[in-house]
Amino acid sequence: MKPPWIESTNLTKRYSQNVVIDEVTVKINSGVTLLYGPNGAGKSTMISMLEGLMRPTEGKLRVYGIDPYKQGEKVMQLVGFLPEKPMVFGTSRISDFLYWITEIGNGDFQTLEKLINRLELSPLLQRNFSDLSVGEQQLMSLVAILSLDRRSYILDEPNANI
Repeated sequence: MKPPWIESTNLTKRYSQNVVIDEVTVKINSGVTLLYGPNGAGKSTMISMLEGLMRPTEGKLRVYGIDPYKQGEKVMQLVGFLPEKPMVFGTSRISDFLYWITEIGNGDFQTLEKLINRLELSPLLQRNFSDLSVGEQQLMSLVAILSLDRRSYILDEPNANI
């Protein structure tokens, strides 16, 4: 039997005395899942723990049976993550950014090309990241992540700036 996509048991994250995530137990096998709640509810903290960027204070967290904090690289091979704030690479050209993200992440250049064409983003490819609006940066980051061949994707507020 395959392990669940996301599984947590009594997952807790606190900063000093502030409990952000309190004993969350969940099992998600597949499908689209939304984390919804007010600012400060712990959504981005949960995503950071799923990425392996943050260790839970207590409890257990697994992504496809893998502890993301201990084996984050394995999780990154299975899951594409889009952070809340766009990935910005200064004066790099968009075309170079997309090429390297796809190359390093073992992405699919055909999928990338389809997304660029469908969203009519070709005019932006020769521009520099620093010249784009925050919404355009977010859209390009989203295109880059979706071009990666992953089992799942975690998008932290993907349309916040679009």
